Amino acid sequence: MSYDNEISTTDIEENKAIAILCYFGLFLLIPYLTKPDSKFIKYHANQGVILLLFGIICSAVLIVPLLGWIAGLIGYLFSFVCFIIGILNVLNGRCKPLPLIGKFTVLK
Repeated sequence: MSYDNEISTTDIEENKAIAILCYFGLFLLIPYLTKPDSKFIKYHANQGVILLLFGIICSAVLIVPLLGWIAGLIGYLFSFVCFIIGILNVLNGRCKPLPLIGKFTVLK
């Protein structure tokens, strides 16, 4: 699902710089709380929360010896790729979901 048609270009241009913080863990609270009316910020904050939760799950999986270590490492690599994709989406003014995990909604 893409939200590009619902978000104004002025919203995107005004909030690109701060929306990058949405992909840096709990720093996503800064843009989310300071720009509560921005649909662009809300979209990327949701993607950031999903990425943060995925990272927490990867950390929990690391507890299991061997298979957990392998799965956790693969998960961390995937989350790094999603992190880069999220940053590029913000810089390009796009609202594209992250691969595999981006279809979920946590923040409304």
